[in-house]
Formats: sequence, structure tokens, C-alpha cells
Amino acid sequence: MATLIYYDESAYNTAVREASYIAAQLTDLVAQFVALALPGAAPITTSDLPDLLADPATWALGKFLGNGPLLLGNLPVNAHKALESGLIDKPSGLDAFIAAAKEKAGWLSGSNTVGLARAASSYTVDANGVVSFSAAAMKATQDNCKKITATAAQDDLLADLLSVCTVLNRLMAKNILSGPLVSQYQSNLANALIFPQTGGGTVRPNPAFILSLTR
Repeated sequence: MATLIYYDESAYNTAVREASYIAAQLTDLVAQFVALALPGAAPITTSDLPDLLADPATWALGKFLGNGPLLLGNLPVNAHKALESGLIDKPSGLDAFIAAAKEKAGWLSGSNTVGLARAASSYTVDANGVVSFSAAAMKATQDNCKKITATAAQDDLLADLLSVCTVLNRLMAKNILSGPLVSQYQSNLANALIFPQTGGGTVRPNPAFILSLTR
């Protein structure tokens, strides 16, 4: 059991490219925050990402005004209203930063492949403000691209199909067999194997067919 059937390297490379793009976008956002030079505001760290992406406006105001009750004299006031009314001077660039953070969070939230929660938990921020895909997230992505057997029966089926593939690939190399011609027939064998659609490919076991075996 736990035998590798297939590793989807193309899917992995696509995920890494997407992760690198997101990391670059978040790095730019961190730099934009640093440029605000908010008095007393600590730099963005990894632990900030979930709150920053979930509610950029509240997070940013917390960094600027603190997370406790905002008091003017002895009167508690709403931080948002205090800024909008001019009771507190708004730092230059704060609105632009919040808008940029909302835009990035909105894109992540609407992405089927990323998702806001995954983005917030999959990236780290170093001391220089550089965001990167975490090692744990990278490993999880690799594991997700692996199709692995879970039962002895699946192992046996994989071994049999690999034997069949060896023979079929020999025949294809000798131009005796055409992959697309065989794959058009809806037989169990055609479903159990993936045939190349262009010249130069090889026949390989179909992971979905193997993993559908539950006995």
C-alpha cells in the first residue's frame, strides 16, 4: 500500500507559479504598509496575515490606533467615525493601503484554487517584509499532486496495469498500436489506462480508475 501511481508535476508547477505570484503581491502590500510609517506600529508579521486579509480596514486601524477602546478625553469613540470626521488626522496613504488590501483579499477570496483561509495560513513574512509560500504549504501542495494507493487490491491492480502498459508501449514504439485508436473504445481497459493523444507519449495507468477500487 501507499504506492505512488502518478505525480502530477504540471499541476505542482502551476500551483507554485500561482503561489509565487500571490507572495509577490503580498510582499508589495507589506511594503506599502511600511511606507505609511505609522507611529508606534509594529511591522507586519506572519501572524498578521489572517486578520489583514479577513478585514483590512479594521486591521489597519488597529495598527494605527491600537486594539483597545479609543478614548478622546474620557469619551469612547468609534475609530472609523473619528477618522472620517477629522477628529483624528488620517495618515497619508492609509486609504490607499486599505483599498489595495481589500482588492487583494477579494481576489484571494474568490479564487477556487487559493481561497482566503488557505492564503492566510500558507504564507510567511520574514524580518525584511518578504512574503513567501511556507515550507509546510509547499509540502502539502506536493502531496496533493501525488496519487497514491491505499489498499492491497489497488497495489495489485497497479502492478497488473503497469505490466499491460509495458507491452502496449512496446507495440506503440513499433507503430503496431495507435493509442487514440484504442482509447476510443469504452472498455474497462480503456478506462483503466490513459493513452497519449499525440505521438511520442506513453500509456500509463489511470489513477482515478485505480483509486475507485474500494474492495
